[in-house]
Amino acid sequence: MQKEWVIIRWTTAQFMSGNKVGDITIYPDYDDGFVWGSAAYEVLDYFTGTYHEVKRYALKYKREEVNAT
Repeated sequence: MQKEWVIIRWTTAQFMSGNKVGDITIYPDYDDGFVWGSAAYEVLDYFTGTYHEVKRYALKYKREEVNAT
């Protein structure tokens, strides 16, 4: 099933959710009018597809991070 997704990278540690700085997280984007943005994360990309497709797509950001170091 095709869905809308947002891919984010955490810029601050999130104690409650367990996310660390640099972690990449995928969230469903349910609302076309919702604006993603926070000092706690950076929006990397939006994606339309299945969950498995977006997971595969989000790996490119992990590889870019590894190649940058």
